Amino acid sequence: GFDLTNRDDVYATSSEYSVLRNLNINGNSVLQNAVYLKGTKIIQNCTIQNAINGIRIGGFINQTIIEKCGIVANSTGILVDGVSNTIFKVTECNIRTNTIGVKIEDDAGGNFEQCVIESNSTQGLLISVPVAGSVQNQKFYNCWFENNGFTSLAAQVRIQGADASPDIAFITFDYCTFDTGSN
Repeated sequence: GFDLTNRDDVYATSSEYSVLRNLNINGNSVLQNAVYLKGTKIIQNCTIQNAINGIRIGGFINQTIIEKCGIVANSTGILVDGVSNTIFKVTECNIRTNTIGVKIEDDAGGNFEQCVIESNSTQGLLISVPVAGSVQNQKFYNCWFENNGFTSLAAQVRIQGADASPDIAFITFDYCTFDTGSN
């Protein structure tokens, strides 16, 4: 896989401004993270498949763009779990046939635009905030959710927080379509 990370306490380091384009990354059911991002990155026209986490968005993300990618057959298609993420955009991506399409645990400003989140077996989108965690300012614009969540305890979209003071605010769905799915 590709580990494009920086230190957890700074934005600008040598791994800033990295670009992955036109790649097929196959985790062969072994890789923990097919692509692990921290800092400012561009991922374009890639197919990312068969990993535990297709794309893991770690801490201190600022102006990262994931565009026109196929993120398929992973345990989690996109995992957002880092601290101090400020702005990232996932656009025109096909997030399909993962166990969980998109899982957000900690973030403060992600945008998903014109994405297809389809045929993920448990959840299309899972926002699961731990104790004292925070997920805010998430926007889903013109996204298509279909055929997600056909197992027990499954859902197209599930938003949940730990019992002790999670911070969940400003989750916006604009012009999205929710087609066949469970719960």
